[in-house]
Formats: sequence, C-alpha cells, structure tokens
Amino acid sequence: MISILYWNCRVNNSSKRVLSDLCCSHRPSLVCISELMVAFDSISARFWSSLCLHLVGMNDRGGLIPSIWVFAFDSISDPQIVLCRKQYLTVSISIDSLMHWYTIIYASTSASVRRVLWHSLREMAGSFSSSWLVVGDINEVLGAHECLGSRSPARGSCENFKSMIEDCNLISVRSQSAHFT
Repeated sequence: MISILYWNCRVNNSSKRVLSDLCCSHRPSLVCISELMVAFDSISARFWSSLCLHLVGMNDRGGLIPSIWVFAFDSISDPQIVLCRKQYLTVSISIDSLMHWYTIIYASTSASVRRVLWHSLREMAGSFSSSWLVVGDINEVLGAHECLGSRSPARGSCENFKSMIEDCNLISVRSQSAHFT
C-alpha cells in the first residue's frame, strides 16, 4: 500500500523538524512538498538522506524555482515522472506488476490559469487504466460550504472545478476544516 504526505509549507528549521517527525512517525511512501520558495540545493542532501527519502522530481516553471518537490521513501522502487508541468507533475509507481498514477498539484491562484490545469487533467484522465490519485493545493473549492468567512467563492470557478472532477471520474474528499482540505 502507498501512503502519501502532501504538505504546502515554506521551508525553515521549524518546518524541517515537523517534516522529519511526520516522516518518522508515518513512513510515507511519497512525500510531496509545495510552495517551498527556496532552491533545492539550499537544503542539505544529508537532511533528505536522514529521512530515507530520495528526490523523484520537481515541476518545471521555466526560469522560476520549482513549486512542487516529490520524494520517495527509499524502499519504493523506481518511481517515474510521467508528466511535468508548471502546475503539476504525475508520478507512476509499479506495485505487484500493476501501475498506479499520482498527480501532485500546486495550482495557480488565477482562475484562467487553473482552467489550463483542468484541461490537462481531463486529457490525462483517459490515459490511466488503473488507480489514479490527484492530490495537492488546488486553490479552488466546490462551493461556499467549503469556505470560512462571509465572502463567497466565484460560482463559475466552483462550477468549472466540479465539472473537471466529474469529467475525470475523480472522487472529492470532503473538506474537514480551513486547515485541512
């Protein structure tokens, strides 16, 4: 069984300690970190090695620092980057001769740029013959019921997001709070 830790965090000494604790207590198969705002080589290779993690890949944002880093626990054999784009990357892992697909997202805050992501996910959805998990910071909600505060989300953006989920045959995990969605 594969377990995934996805964390949207800015890297500092405190977050490195928390990440270390999470990895030691949960032993995730994949660790996906987004919005780091630091260069990869600014963190010692010894840190990742101490967590028994090796880099699988990062998203490609042209000349900008990657916003998604994906690591695999050392016991995961040969994870492959299948697609790598500005807002996501997709990893495949073979388990018992069956391929499993994982798309890790750090979506744009711009609704028009997210529509490009929705289009890409729709194109990908028909490509997978086995399990596909989509996880990440989507920067979108299905409706006001997932928001705190008095400001309602844009109805059109919510509808576009809902349509993409349906078109891709994905199952939305219910929001638990503003901190864990």
